[in-house]
Amino acid sequence: MKKRYLIFLLVTFIFLSLNVNIFSQNLNDIFKKLEESAFKVNIIARVKEGEDVSVWNMEVSKFTISGKTVNVRLVGDNIVVQANITPYNKGKNKIFLVAQGQVWLSSPDQEGIKYLSTLQSLPVTPGEKVIFYPLGVSREPAKTPFTIEIEIQVVPYNYEEEKSTEDDSSTR
Repeated sequence: MKKRYLIFLLVTFIFLSLNVNIFSQNLNDIFKKLEESAFKVNIIARVKEGEDVSVWNMEVSKFTISGKTVNVRLVGDNIVVQANITPYNKGKNKIFLVAQGQVWLSSPDQEGIKYLSTLQSLPVTPGEKVIFYPLGVSREPAKTPFTIEIEIQVVPYNYEEEKSTEDDSSTR
């Protein structure tokens, strides 16, 4: 009886040991996949008066994965700007960026709220900076009191690692 019990315990221990190894291997694969699809999204939002005078800045960096939206919300006295930025991994050194802007404007002389929406999508390379204008760009800058500009830079999570590895291999 004791012999059977010991054999049962030994077989159970071996089985559980194998399962732990299989699980940890799957967990490592999951972490590797997550790391491959992770992005750091650097955002600089500016309110400009005239051509080049910046009257307000905000910088933020957020981490996300491919297909998951990063939201930025700017709130003023009579304006709310919501920018939704979604990067998609399209292979090595290829990112597809979707930027959606929503703007709610009100003014003291208007009785309602004006709503504007825009959607832009474009391919970008890792680290490339893109400027997004949620209010659009005026053809007559003299008539525009201010411009809202959102600078977006998407960098893969392991981009600096890959870049330094490529630089090291090219110097040999």
